[in-house]
Amino acid sequence: MLRALEPQGLSRNIYSMARQLQQMRAEINHEGVSVSRGAAEDFVAACEFVTSKIVELAPSAAEWAANVPSQSRLDRELNSISTEGL
Repeated sequence: MLRALEPQGLSRNIYSMARQLQQMRAEINHEGVSVSRGAAEDFVAACEFVTSKIVELAPSAAEWAANVPSQSRLDRELNSISTEGL
């Protein structure tokens, strides 16, 4: 998913940092690696930094909301789907 943000301006450094954080999280969750409070705080700070850089690339809330189908549109589309023969 992050690769899709590269054309929008996600730097290779941020991409690399996000991958490293993902790997660290996996090690902690799956291998039971212990971390100090300071290391955990650094991890959270790094996650917040990466997240802020990704959010900067996201479309504005108004633009995003304009592309989300309204409930009535979703209802119409669902009602138009034929379930005959299922």
